[in-house]
Amino acid sequence: MIQANQYAWEKESFDVPGEVVYSLMDAEWVTDDDLLEVAKRLFKLKGASPQKSDSKEIADYLTNQRIRVFGLPVPREIYPRYHFQISTIMFVRKHMPEQRICSKVLPLIVYPNEPYVATIVPMKYWPEDYIKQWTNT
Repeated sequence: MIQANQYAWEKESFDVPGEVVYSLMDAEWVTDDDLLEVAKRLFKLKGASPQKSDSKEIADYLTNQRIRVFGLPVPREIYPRYHFQISTIMFVRKHMPEQRICSKVLPLIVYPNEPYVATIVPMKYWPEDYIKQWTNT
């Protein structure tokens, strides 16, 4: 996850949008640490004025918070090791344990072609150990 409305972290609020980064590459290659590092680098662009046009587009979009993207490629200068994309999602509370975000790593389903719509995997499909990890974070 790159960013989410502050209400997504609180209990007893409403569904809110946010921005996630993901890779459509094999999960054996791309790790949670890779995703967290890319998200951290992308979030640093918020409010910044980078010179490169690809990074500037992401900086403007993250700063604005009203622009929605689906499958926006992450520039290779951000993280050259793998291919990543960014999409806006709704953080639907009923799909998350504790009805809120508890971790920066989320299990997602992503449609692998345009428009690259992403959503959180409903928690009824999460492994029990992942739910425990999520709620203990």
